[in-house]
Amino acid sequence: MTGAEVTVRSARYLSGGMLQVQDVEVRVPGVDGPAGELVRIPTADIRLSLVSVRRMHLVVESIVLNQPLIRISEDATNHTISVGAFNRPATGGKQQEQMKLPSILVTDATIEVGIHDTRTHEYRATGSLNLDGKLLPMAPDEDTASSQPLVPSEESYQIILTELPQAQSESEIGVVRPIEILGRLGIETGTLSLDVTGINFDTDRSGLLPTQVREWWELIEPRGPLGSIRFIVDADGKYGVRIDMSGIDWTMPHPTCIERQRAG
Repeated sequence: MTGAEVTVRSARYLSGGMLQVQDVEVRVPGVDGPAGELVRIPTADIRLSLVSVRRMHLVVESIVLNQPLIRISEDATNHTISVGAFNRPATGGKQQEQMKLPSILVTDATIEVGIHDTRTHEYRATGSLNLDGKLLPMAPDEDTASSQPLVPSEESYQIILTELPQAQSESEIGVVRPIEILGRLGIETGTLSLDVTGINFDTDRSGLLPTQVREWWELIEPRGPLGSIRFIVDADGKYGVRIDMSGIDWTMPHPTCIERQRAG
C-alpha cells in the first residue's frame, strides 16, 4: 500500500445510484502540517451501478470531483517533494479480479505549489493553477497522440487538464493562451508522464517551479512562451524533467552572479 492517510467526513446515498461524499482528505505519510495535505475534496459525486444482484456487486461508473485542491510541497532543507513520501506500489503481482476503471471529471481544481519546513511545520504557497479536466480510463497498450504507456501491460488514465479562463494572467501583449496538461497515470505501478504547454514567462510563473530551479530561472530572466515541460515518474519512483526552451529569450548571467548563486 502507499501509506496514504484518507479521511471522509460524511457520505450519503442519493437517488439514481448516486453517492455523495464530503470533505475528503488525503495526507502524505510522515509529513505534518498543511504540507502533508496532498488532496482535499469538498464534495465528490460517485455514480454506482449494480452489476450482480445475487452478489450485490457494485461498481463505480464515474466520479465528479468538485473544487479539489492538490498540494505539492517542497522540503526547504533537502528539496524533496512531499509526494515522494508515498510507498511505491509493488510490481509484478497479479490482481485477483480486474475492475473497470471509472471516468473522472474534475471541475474548478486548484494545483498549489509550495515550500515547507519539516522542523517547524510552516508552509508557504508559492504558486497555483486553476483547471478543469478529466481522467479517462485507457486499456493496456492503448496509445494516444499525446501519451504512450510507460508500462505497456497495465491499465491507466489519460490526463487532460486545461487552465480556467478566469485564472489566466495578462501579459504586455494581452491574454496568454491557457496552460494545458496532458499525460498518463499508470494504475498498478504509479507511473506518470505529463506534458505541460502554454507556460509564458511574460507573466510571472516562477512560483510553480522548484526552489533551486526557480533561483536559476530568475537569474537568466526568461521571456516569452516556453515550448513544453515533460515530467516522468517511472515504476521505480525515479523521476525526470525535460524542458523545451525554444521560443524563450533569456539573459546570460554575469559570472559574479553565478558564483554568488553557488555560494548561496
